[in-house]
Amino acid sequence: MIKNVTPFFLDGGVQNATSGSVDVTWNGTSSFVTIAASAARNFILPNSVGGKKIPFGTMVVVVKSDNNSNAITVNPTSDISVNVPSVALSTQYQTCMFMFKGPSGSTNTIGEWALLSFGVGGGSFTGGTVSGATTFSTTIEVDGAAQFDGASTFNAASTFSATSTFNSLAQFQGGMYMSTVAITAAGSTQADATAMGVGDLNKTIITSAPSADNQGIILTDNLVVNKVSYVFNTSATNNLKVYPISGGSMNGTLNGSVTIAPKSSKMFFCPDAADNWIAS
Repeated sequence: MIKNVTPFFLDGGVQNATSGSVDVTWNGTSSFVTIAASAARNFILPNSVGGKKIPFGTMVVVVKSDNNSNAITVNPTSDISVNVPSVALSTQYQTCMFMFKGPSGSTNTIGEWALLSFGVGGGSFTGGTVSGATTFSTTIEVDGAAQFDGASTFNAASTFSATSTFNSLAQFQGGMYMSTVAITAAGSTQADATAMGVGDLNKTIITSAPSADNQGIILTDNLVVNKVSYVFNTSATNNLKVYPISGGSMNGTLNGSVTIAPKSSKMFFCPDAADNWIAS
């Protein structure tokens, strides 16, 4: 039989736990709770309040109110799932919502708290879609390929470990930090120039300080279509030669090279996976 439950909202104002003991218990009268984390703290959702049963359908929203790095752990005394016994609020304004419902097991005759929603803040987010304009206020790390279809603002340092696609303008408030590798130039031809390692495939900024004029480096096997790299010659006196791998081309010349003057740089673009580089 289907039971329809109308959410029961309490009217006891906001329970505001900005300071105090490590363990804070729900007061039983407020639908909204704000709690600060001057230290790691626990917020406890009990099975009853003052010996009275909590009405089924009661909903409680808990908000972490400060930007302290300590977490607020919301602990329901009994939970709908043993797989989610509690949730941790780790960033400012991160929220969770629980509802008290009828028991799902024969051993529990009182009722249980069910997690209805959990706002993603710090930690991990796997899959899914974030719709609309989005602001990332704290450090994020994207380990898999990500696609951003709406305007996104990054207010703190963020790391993209895999290819990410931005289909609209992304704003980086703190500027963009690109991965960098230093290559020691050598030789005088493509045959004896220093080749970048495969592990440097995703490096965007390449620096080299040739100790003799016209020493060279070889751009790594591209393997990624539309790859862009910036090469900086940090030597004050010597030219730097930049080559493709053997069989590749540079500005349309098979196994050709580009010279970068002292204290100068060039941008290199590879539109295919065959190491046919175009230098600015």
